[in-house]
Amino acid sequence: MKSKSNLLAYVLLIGAVALWGGNWVAARYIVQAMSPLAGATIRMVLSAIILVIVLKMTTGKLLSAKGIFTFIFLGLMLFGFNILQYTGLTYTTAINGSLINAATPMIIIILSRFIIKEKLSVIQILGVVISFLGVGWVITKGSWALITTLTFNIGDILMFLAATCWALYTIYSKNPTVQSSALYVTTYASLIATVYFLPFGIVQYQAHPLETVSWGLVVAIIYVICVAVFGLVFWGKGVSIIGPSRASVFMNFMPIFTLIFAFLLLNETVTPYQLLGGIFVIAGVYLTSNARFSVKSGNKNFR
Repeated sequence: MKSKSNLLAYVLLIGAVALWGGNWVAARYIVQAMSPLAGATIRMVLSAIILVIVLKMTTGKLLSAKGIFTFIFLGLMLFGFNILQYTGLTYTTAINGSLINAATPMIIIILSRFIIKEKLSVIQILGVVISFLGVGWVITKGSWALITTLTFNIGDILMFLAATCWALYTIYSKNPTVQSSALYVTTYASLIATVYFLPFGIVQYQAHPLETVSWGLVVAIIYVICVAVFGLVFWGKGVSIIGPSRASVFMNFMPIFTLIFAFLLLNETVTPYQLLGGIFVIAGVYLTSNARFSVKSGNKNFR
């Protein structure tokens, strides 16, 4: 039974990351037509409305005041992740942003160790490192010498804070999801995040109103809404099954799925260094997520 639950978690987590991988393509299309925060606000508002409707139709429940402070915090973390990432990317390079984002699993593991006392074995920690190296190999195009040329600025600090917000959302959403459901937690957090987003989105939209609406824009908006709805629900459910630390390493699949979408939709070429990096990512995810290597099997744990 536990193996089936783990398999479900892996499918959900990979599904979430696959959606997020394609999100970069759709989001890039949207920000060419409107300001980033306006687009993010529209996505959050529409996804929150859809989530409330789905929650009511499937469970007959609406949101309650129980645990409201936790959801206020989760909504703030969702908002913080988005606004810090959008703002940070205006000051830093794509490579810097990608590398910092790739460090998110490590941030989740460290914070999980102190906040909820979650432990990983030495082999699982090794898996995280291997997966991170694989992502780095893909991002730097197989040239570690590129790392020595990187410079850091305020944008990198904002990107790191964005990754920390996502780590905290992942950790603190686990217990509410176990107690209620991934759909309920996602709906509540998204609705509160919408409240935070609205003032910023309205101001940016008034400054840069949308002039024309194309079918491509409509399709892109529908896709990012699906990402906001299903991505968060899948991620929350997966985390509730195997825990934040083991789930976090699945985020390293994101650049792999981005490459796949770029190959299929944009006709971009997949290079040998990208394939090699993908193999490292898969190997690292296997080591970290496999229950046989967990602390329960008698391995040393990460202290």
